[in-house]
Amino acid sequence: MKKVFALSVIILTIISFNSFSQGGSNYSIYGIGDVIHNSSAVFDALGGCAVAVPKDNSINLVNPALWGLLNQTRIRAGYRFNQNLVKTEGAHLWQNNGKVDGIFYGLAVDTSKGFSIVFGFNPYSSVNYYIAKPVEVVIDDYVLRGSNNYLGTGGLSQAFLGFSYKPFDFLFVGISGVTNFGTIQRYNRTLVQGSYASSAITEENDYFSGVGYRLGALLYPLNRLFFGVFFEANNSISVKRNATYIYELTLDTSFEAESKLDMPFSYGFGISYKHGRTLLTGEFVKRDFTKMTYNTGPRTKLDNEYKIAFGLSHYGSKSTFTSYSNRITYNIGAYYKQLYPIFDGSKINEYAFSFGFEFPIVGSAMLNAGFVFGARIPPVNNLPQEYFGRMILEITLGETWFVPFRRQ
Repeated sequence: MKKVFALSVIILTIISFNSFSQGGSNYSIYGIGDVIHNSSAVFDALGGCAVAVPKDNSINLVNPALWGLLNQTRIRAGYRFNQNLVKTEGAHLWQNNGKVDGIFYGLAVDTSKGFSIVFGFNPYSSVNYYIAKPVEVVIDDYVLRGSNNYLGTGGLSQAFLGFSYKPFDFLFVGISGVTNFGTIQRYNRTLVQGSYASSAITEENDYFSGVGYRLGALLYPLNRLFFGVFFEANNSISVKRNATYIYELTLDTSFEAESKLDMPFSYGFGISYKHGRTLLTGEFVKRDFTKMTYNTGPRTKLDNEYKIAFGLSHYGSKSTFTSYSNRITYNIGAYYKQLYPIFDGSKINEYAFSFGFEFPIVGSAMLNAGFVFGARIPPVNNLPQEYFGRMILEITLGETWFVPFRRQ
């Protein structure tokens, strides 16, 4: 109990620090931004694989059925840092941002029946871009030069509560209810130089709120083989917009509007094979954005997002009499993703590889680290290419709070 309380104090301290934001992926300007498929240093290090990956020192966000594998009550908190290099013809720009990567509590109520209760919150999408575009207008031999600046921050988060259960020796099932909330802020400024020019600013703040659910199952007919599947659906989300238009030659104008937004549904399936202390896993995930019409451009529409991932994990020894390096878990992975925005009928491809470590600290406490490096390659030549690096750090603590029920 003392360990979990101590980590809770650390979490509150971390949250009290302001995260920094100097821009990120420029493609997060479309839709609700970059979707975060998982919030964990452990699973991100495996190429994002989580649908069928048995891990007892972290809390699985994707498939709630895997909560049944928790053998201790556990708390987890993480931090995510992103570094982006945006390249266009003749120019490049470094951008970075960082934020808390979710807080989860898992209560292992009855380990013999796989009954666990898990709650917490996690980031669902991230909007973080900064774009500057020069403009030039010629009017009767008079040349006006300036720039359009676009800045966006925020994103959506989820708060969730759910449980897992083992109805049969070879099957775990899980369900959780989720609440979607968050704010996306956009700031557009047109700055024109010259004696007869003026500037204009548009500020928009969109506030989101809605609910949904997530289902999952884990089947393991053999001790070494695991099959996992999940499904997530979200009801239409409410969007309240506060907009302000500032123009130097007139009074400021503000208005409020409310609307409904169709959120995506998603599903995925995965398979893992474990031999000794080595686990090989792969999965496929799809998110359907075809009904979403939020924040698109004249050449852009939203479609499905696909992800194929593979991972390899070498579990550390649980023996306290072996060397420390032999107690570390080593993870490596890779994935291919098609982003959901479509430009002139073509999608953006994302490629990445990852690796990470699970370091034992004291007792069941773990320090997990994951690193992801990749690129986003657009099919249209005049669109920017992006190269990114991500670092995810998390700490987890576990304690035995509940004793399995005695059964005849």
